Amino acid sequence: DMAAVVSNIHRINFNKFDKKELTQFIAIHEQVNSHLIKKHDVIPMRFGMVAENTEEIRSILGKAYIQFKTALERIAGKAEFVVQVFWNEKNILEKLLRENIEIQMLKKEAESKGKILGFSSKMKLGKRIFEAIEACRKEYVVDILRNLTTYFPDFSTGKLLDKEILMNHAFLVGKTEEPALESQLNKLAEKYKDELKFKYIGPMAPYSFAVINL
Repeated sequence: DMAAVVSNIHRINFNKFDKKELTQFIAIHEQVNSHLIKKHDVIPMRFGMVAENTEEIRSILGKAYIQFKTALERIAGKAEFVVQVFWNEKNILEKLLRENIEIQMLKKEAESKGKILGFSSKMKLGKRIFEAIEACRKEYVVDILRNLTTYFPDFSTGKLLDKEILMNHAFLVGKTEEPALESQLNKLAEKYKDELKFKYIGPMAPYSFAVINL
């Protein structure tokens, strides 16, 4: 009632390949996954997983059978979509300087005291700006998640690889529900049209939702 999708490969060390060659291998790996999820529920293996032989694969399927079955039940009929939200921190800072009275007062205080005497005030100003930006970030994320999880409650938090990325979350979404996800993101994009930009990637194999410990 389950199968492993495999291909023969010579025993190789992926670390010896340059970036271009690795990218080609990874692209093929993803193409296979993308093709499979159109008609099947797929537990994706990370790129670079190599088994000794067919018997080892059969052994893995047998030993982790319950884990595989449980994961397949969770992701049945679903795929992974990564939602990324971008913001311009400079624009947010300008908005805070216009609207936050406390920051305005600290800024004036630091400017009036000069370079040396105003050092303490500048430290307070920097700390307050950082706190205000973080509070703003959390407010955005909470509102976006509240909207999306109403329809797509199963999600995983990803790393923020760039300071311009406000949010990087993976959602487990029905394969036929992509239009609904796109509709919700369009509504959020309209709500925050002058502040945030939205992007989603998918459908993909559910790497974030089908973790098997071997």
